[in-house]
Amino acid sequence: MLKTAAESAVGGKLKPEDAVFAEMIGLTVKIVSQIQNAIRKVDFWRDRASRQALETDVYNELRWCRVNGQRVFLEGVRELATRIVDLSYHRRRYLVE
Repeated sequence: MLKTAAESAVGGKLKPEDAVFAEMIGLTVKIVSQIQNAIRKVDFWRDRASRQALETDVYNELRWCRVNGQRVFLEGVRELATRIVDLSYHRRRYLVE
């Protein structure tokens, strides 16, 4: 999902040697780790405030994602964060160790 959004933002396919590609790998690992830590709480998905806090954390990670001083995601950051958290909910059994 992040790679597709980044490709849309930069206007083309990302190649493994691109700096944005490497940043997306690191960002993905960081966000997945944050999600895994957050959803360990009992009844996390039933607590709206916890879910909104996670969405805000993901949003901030996306907003501060930069390559060579330039933001990678310029538009639709809030929507992307929401989609990531929604996907996490649907894939939650794979995220819990």
